[in-house]
Amino acid sequence: MRAIELSGQQNSKVGQRIEMRRIQLRLSRKAVSGLVGRSEEWLRLVENGQQQLDNVRVIVRLAQVLGFGDFRELIDIPGPARRSSTNSAAKVSEVFGAAIIEYPELRNLRSGQSCVLNTPKDDLRPRDECSSVVSEMNLCRMIWRESPSRFSQLSQRLPRLIRRCRELYWQSKRPEILDLLAQCYHLTAEIMIRIRSYDLAWTVSDRAVAISCDQDKTLMAAVGGWHIANTLLHIDQAAECYKIALDTAEQMSNNSTEHEQLRNALRLLAAKAAAARGEMARSEQLMLQSQHAVNRGEASRQVLGITFGAREVAIARMEISLARNDFDQAIRDAEQVVLGDNALPGRARYYIALARAFIERGDEMASTFALSKAADASPEDLLYDPDAQTAVHKLQRRNNPLLRRDLTRITALAGLG
Repeated sequence: MRAIELSGQQNSKVGQRIEMRRIQLRLSRKAVSGLVGRSEEWLRLVENGQQQLDNVRVIVRLAQVLGFGDFRELIDIPGPARRSSTNSAAKVSEVFGAAIIEYPELRNLRSGQSCVLNTPKDDLRPRDECSSVVSEMNLCRMIWRESPSRFSQLSQRLPRLIRRCRELYWQSKRPEILDLLAQCYHLTAEIMIRIRSYDLAWTVSDRAVAISCDQDKTLMAAVGGWHIANTLLHIDQAAECYKIALDTAEQMSNNSTEHEQLRNALRLLAAKAAAARGEMARSEQLMLQSQHAVNRGEASRQVLGITFGAREVAIARMEISLARNDFDQAIRDAEQVVLGDNALPGRARYYIALARAFIERGDEMASTFALSKAADASPEDLLYDPDAQTAVHKLQRRNNPLLRRDLTRITALAGLG
């Protein structure tokens, strides 16, 4: 990944920040550097401003270990301007953040205990504990796909499941628990992207990739790569998104149906990244590859939460047009989208994007109708999705009396009444 260059003065500021936090947590350089995967001497140089933080993964990992909520606190450069999360979304992000940042290992380090358990792993928990966690993970996936109250339900269930998996693995070292933890991180990344908590999305995606690579799980690692690339696209790092998406797709040598579906999803993501870079010819080339995959009869299906099919290709075209502020084209693209019966996340995402296109074009009635359809699919998306909130705010300011009844309902669902 691209190195982040810092001046000597910036290095010093970051180093002081790291040292102060480490001292506050009563952690030794040896403990922190070990958790980050670097030497004690490396950390000493970083803290003294003599060593650059020149690797994105190391920066994110260091932020996790030291409990920085935002890894940009370790980068003294301004981040790109973008819409912020809603107030409700910020609360969800805080709940997930507490579960993600806390480490069972660090709790023991702070109390002076060893991170290594001497108890034989088979004596720790009954086997049915793992079955219980699997059942809970399956339930969380179903809630995200099908429940109109998916954000509030998962903000209660999924952070608990993350903690539970991490505690179980720390105690038992069973690889199947790590697989479940990676799946928890994948689902968390999807939720964090929707509410624009990009720092947490990056953190959990990076952790999932690390888990999968350690276990040599190619498919799981590729899913994590998709989430990392998707996060980069949302924080205006289109070049990195493009590179990671295509590199990950090329590294998947297995020709199974699942691998091919995921390769197609990665190429589609690369098409959006190429468009964000202004490389429209390359973007269209990748879009045509995706369309040909659909035309070959490769049915829409999910691979560990990532879906590829005709609907995803059509919505991607729509999102590319929106990103270019070509709202008329986005509306024409929307006509090609076939939602299907059981596509709650895609349905809400589609109608909110359509509402944004209509409101930017000045069509208040069509925007209101699209938001109503989004609310019918998933009322909570109006509360947690920043694009939905922006569209509602604009409709409120225009205060069309002909739309007052519908707007009152939408405003209440969005928590803006």
